[in-house]
Amino acid sequence: MEQKQLVTYCGLCDHRTRIPERASALAASMKQTECDDWGPSLSGFNGFWNSLQKLTEVEDTRCCRSGTFGDGFCAIKKCARE
Repeated sequence: MEQKQLVTYCGLCDHRTRIPERASALAASMKQTECDDWGPSLSGFNGFWNSLQKLTEVEDTRCCRSGTFGDGFCAIKKCARE
């Protein structure tokens, strides 16, 4: 694998890096379709939209692959390397 820095050992790093980017892309796409007009008519839309917005606001991008997560020790990372 050429870009190992893009692979995470567990879902936490994935959540901190990829999910906010993808949530932002989905929210932008939905805004282009004027979801403010049709969305609220769907059951559960407001809860979904609020959750999507929260996912776009994640600012903690520390990741074990980049060496920016915690004190450098992660049991999952250690196990995966072994």
